[in-house]
Amino acid sequence: NDPHELVNLAGDPDYQDKLHELRSEMDRWVEEIGDQPNLPEGSLIKQLWSGADQQPKTSDPRIERQGEKIQLICPTEGASIEYQIVGDDAPGQSWDIYREPLNFPQDARIKVQAHRIGFLPSEVIQLQLSE
Repeated sequence: NDPHELVNLAGDPDYQDKLHELRSEMDRWVEEIGDQPNLPEGSLIKQLWSGADQQPKTSDPRIERQGEKIQLICPTEGASIEYQIVGDDAPGQSWDIYREPLNFPQDARIKVQAHRIGFLPSEVIQLQLSE
């Protein structure tokens, strides 16, 4: 009924039970994962940077062949890896999040980059798979 989410139901008495249920679940989940939502930004940065004075950089990802598949690995704990197939037949393709070893076309060229919140991104690594 509200595809653009313009109507705030939080103050509607008809939804107070659901609001309480969702808030309780959020509190439980935040505690489960050890999040600290009220941590001041300076303290958060010290935690993310392990006390360093300069922003750390996410390690460059590695691209490894696993039989017919390609595996993407990043040594930086907590990093996410994205990849993109590039070439004449795939111009301007968007980046995808890597989740598991993948099959790529035999002659594909791929770009890979790793990110971690609070860190600088890695370099973009390219590989021509037919190499």
